Amino acid sequence: MSTSRSCRRFYANGSACGVPTTYHDGWCRECDGFTTSTPERSGRTPPPYRFGEIRAVSDIPVRPNDVAEIVCVHRAPLNQFRDRHPGTSYGEADTQIRRLLYDLLRHPADAKATRSVSGQWALTSVRPYGFSVLLTSDGKAVTGYSTKHAERTYAQVKAGVRTRTGTPNSARPGRVGKGLAQRVRDGLVPEDTARAAALEKGEKVAAAFERHLRRALAKREPADTAGEVQGDELREIVTMDPDGTEAAGQPRCGTGGGTTP
Repeated sequence: MSTSRSCRRFYANGSACGVPTTYHDGWCRECDGFTTSTPERSGRTPPPYRFGEIRAVSDIPVRPNDVAEIVCVHRAPLNQFRDRHPGTSYGEADTQIRRLLYDLLRHPADAKATRSVSGQWALTSVRPYGFSVLLTSDGKAVTGYSTKHAERTYAQVKAGVRTRTGTPNSARPGRVGKGLAQRVRDGLVPEDTARAAALEKGEKVAAAFERHLRRALAKREPADTAGEVQGDELREIVTMDPDGTEAAGQPRCGTGGGTTP
């Protein structure tokens, strides 16, 4: 059972949130979800990981339902995540990296996979663009994390949260509506809740939401998903301390994830 705690994220204007939340990544989804009160300039954004050999996402030898229990997230990607998104704990970083990996495996049309000569995998998001993870050859360990986004997390970009740095493309009605539609597709929010949120943001956002929702549902794979971890179930299974801190100073790995260096 999830333990409610206060959201530690911030609104775009810098004010703290504090709304109760049971989300393991620490974001209530009611505020803008920024991890710091003001933008932190971190220089040039790194490019997504990429190797020479283009492969199908389905070639990676792990499946979405492996992410919570089998896949291990090493310390390097946790530190990379926390460097990119200051203010997050190790537990929150672990949860969000697993969420990213789960979504990319679950929706291969929204991802691109490449493989190195040594067998290492790079998996990068295409919609939304710019989030990458590195995986070992067997797919059972995450060894790297990278994003081209200056401060927003994967969940924020998917939800259509407006950037506080650079050109605010995510504030366009089409992008906001698309983000809400993707959250419905991924089982993060009920359709009625997302539709109401779109209407609150204006007619253009509502129209974009309906358009993108039709497309997202049409592209969704056949519902032969018995035993597969879904939406909130993944949030419940991925382990994290209720206060969002790291237990005993160790990176979090699911059972069977092997030894973490």
